[in-house]
Amino acid sequence: RKAMDAIKKAAKREAAERMKSKTKLTKIRQKHETALSERSISALRPLSSLACLALGFPELSIVGQAGSAVSSSQQGMMSLGSSQLQNLHVGGPLTTLLLTQLNNSLSGMFSDKKPVAFHFRSNKPGATSDDREMERKENDMDLVNNPYESNESKEGKGGNGSSLFDSLDSNVPNDSLNMLETYLAGNVFASVHEHLAAAAEICGGNINKANYDQDREEETKQCICLLLGCVTALVRAKELTSSTRGRKCLASVLKQLSVGERDRQDTTKTNGIRVSFQYLIKPLSDLFDLAEEIVVGGESDDILFVMQGVGCLESILNCVICLDGTMMQSQDEEQRKQKILSIRKKVSNLCHRLLQRNWSKDTKYKKSDVGKLLSLYIEHSYMAIPSDARVAASSDISDLGHIGALATIIRDVLAELPNTNHCRGPVDEYPTCCLQSFGCYLSVVLSILPKELNLLFDSSLGKTEASYAVEKALLSLAQLVELLSVTFDLTKENPILVKRPYLLQQLKWGTRFMEVIVARVVPFLQKHFQEHEQGIIDIIRHLQGCTRQISSIITHGKREKDTNLAKETPRAKKVLESFIHKIKALMRKNRCLTALGGGNLKSKHIDGSIIEDDDADSESSDSSGSSSEKEGDAMESENEFGSDDE
Repeated sequence: RKAMDAIKKAAKREAAERMKSKTKLTKIRQKHETALSERSISALRPLSSLACLALGFPELSIVGQAGSAVSSSQQGMMSLGSSQLQNLHVGGPLTTLLLTQLNNSLSGMFSDKKPVAFHFRSNKPGATSDDREMERKENDMDLVNNPYESNESKEGKGGNGSSLFDSLDSNVPNDSLNMLETYLAGNVFASVHEHLAAAAEICGGNINKANYDQDREEETKQCICLLLGCVTALVRAKELTSSTRGRKCLASVLKQLSVGERDRQDTTKTNGIRVSFQYLIKPLSDLFDLAEEIVVGGESDDILFVMQGVGCLESILNCVICLDGTMMQSQDEEQRKQKILSIRKKVSNLCHRLLQRNWSKDTKYKKSDVGKLLSLYIEHSYMAIPSDARVAASSDISDLGHIGALATIIRDVLAELPNTNHCRGPVDEYPTCCLQSFGCYLSVVLSILPKELNLLFDSSLGKTEASYAVEKALLSLAQLVELLSVTFDLTKENPILVKRPYLLQQLKWGTRFMEVIVARVVPFLQKHFQEHEQGIIDIIRHLQGCTRQISSIITHGKREKDTNLAKETPRAKKVLESFIHKIKALMRKNRCLTALGGGNLKSKHIDGSIIEDDDADSESSDSSGSSSEKEGDAMESENEFGSDDE
């Protein structure tokens, strides 16, 4: 029996060793194959941008896969049955290669860098001037002898080689515009629309994904990222929004991207019409809805993939806003504002839903994803403060500016984190808020609070002397001060959150907030103190708590010898001193100096506890060599609003 057990153990060891050896050989072979593939691809001559015209070939189109032959890609997609939709294939080696080239070409056309497609080889180390001249001639020949250029495109050019849009102003480089015209003639962007529509069907769940293996799913995801990258490069191009010529070209591109129009004759009709904002907003809205369906559908756990789509949606929205600011507007101003507001609302709601989504457990939250989502949610939740002060005064505070979104994040999200186990999270309604992402949430809301305070006093509420407007402005001000106080209490009451990056954000943006208070709010309070004495005193008391916490952070930074906190300290001390003197003057002028508690400022820990004498003595001895630090300590020990004798 012992001999049999020994034989079995030996057999198991041999089998394990063979498996280990086999796995090792497999990894070595895969590594060798990958390296060989990379060397082979790098040895090939870089593709010309004109190779992207192959995307417009019927063999590579989505509609062509199903055997449909219609002039509009949108009609072709709608004509496909459920069985045909299930066999749609987005991606593939050739399509991915061409989309990568298209993405690089579009990015190169509308950037300060040299276009990748035209100058790839000349940027290689050791390239001589003769090499660059030879490459330039080859590229010129490629543009002249384009084997993929259609006859309609050649007829669309004049005898002197002028392009379709050359009769207009010439703010856009000719090479970029000529290349876009070539892509239009080859129905490249119509093919991009077909792939986007098919991707929306796949992500939206209309296709049975049981037939999709992991490789095909990754292939599809890679293709979608390239498609979104192409759209982003186009709508970000300032050259296509800042001039009449560029906007006419943009209108032709959007016609193919939004509906997949393949009729070249219809596409060029923009040359004879006036391209207005209303003419461009419709295809941009359709394109936005298509990209939104890709982002929302399927609820992917890959946050990087989702953020690619969010970036595309943001670029489309920025394009709409840019067009609104640069184009001559018609009389339908209210309708135009409503269209822009509706798109902004869609972006805000989408980001809000993504913040509430349950992502996979191994997802690492970063400023580039959660921070970006939070910024977009708050930024585009903006509700314009009415120019009529009476209307603004009758509005709810949460409907003014960004106050509603800020209150939601600070009160319903950040304030709930300490209620979880050791502040680890996640918060029930917002799984993206946890100890790992706390810094992202905190830095975003703190950076917006000073801007919101400025926005309030730039509005009709801050500029109107009427009592109803002043009262509403004071209520809004009290709300913002309270929100700032809540963010300070998070580190004050929870030792686990007392970390240098969080304290730095509080010190930095708390200082900016107090600078706005000193510059704009204190004069406002002085002007209306007699009519709203009690409300103003309550606001000042809340501000006292914030200034004391800022002082505690300064003391903590000095005690811990934190260089980052030390850099912000002089600016913070200056604004705190200014605030103390101005509030003291305000109270003395109105003969109510004793309405606020006075006393010497004491060195305290972050949690508000007073530093013991031994620690204070050692701290003062460490800083005794610097006269500037002595002045700062003297300022800290100064009576905050006056001595008891006063």
